[in-house]
Amino acid sequence: MLKLSLLFCCFSSVLLYGQTIPQKNNDQLALRHQVKENFQAKREFQKYQLKSVGGAVVGTIGVILLNHSLGTISPRRHHKWEQTLLATGLIGTGLWITKGAKNKRKKAMELVQKKNKIHVAISGNGLQLKF
Repeated sequence: MLKLSLLFCCFSSVLLYGQTIPQKNNDQLALRHQVKENFQAKREFQKYQLKSVGGAVVGTIGVILLNHSLGTISPRRHHKWEQTLLATGLIGTGLWITKGAKNKRKKAMELVQKKNKIHVAISGNGLQLKF
């Protein structure tokens, strides 16, 4: 059981940091870098990461349990359909949690775009306007 817990911990950390890989477009930073300045966007993005990783872990546990319960079907023994039902419930719950995470990411992106519409800065040459 300890090895399985360690495996899930490693899997969740890979999912958490795998989402923060910068995009190929060099002039646009990854969303995690854009939300650092805006507190509300940062909070929504953290909720997105937590829900995304949590949904993936719950769904993965459901898939493993489903594979185990379906793999133990034998004509000589009675199958435990309760485990199969529990596994499908875990998979559905994981999908439901992950679906809610997409809304949090969209809201964080909207907050960042709303804030960065107009930027005024004073430089050595004069006044800069950035849109």
